[in-house]
Amino acid sequence: MKYNKTLSIKKPLKVLLIENEKHKAHLLEEALQTARYQVKRVSNYGMSLLKQVEMSQPDIIIIDIESPDRDML
Repeated sequence: MKYNKTLSIKKPLKVLLIENEKHKAHLLEEALQTARYQVKRVSNYGMSLLKQVEMSQPDIIIIDIESPDRDML
């Protein structure tokens, strides 16, 4: 008897994407949505990171590593 075990996630993981460049943000958002992640907010640095995390309650946070504001963490 053969049976297939697959990992099943009922709800997609919520991603908070922090990226200043609109083109990069758009590409990342498309890739994440294709991989079935739920992008909660595509953002720049207009609002504090802490406030964005509080508002969106993400499972994952992706931040642009080349940001001039790397010390935000």
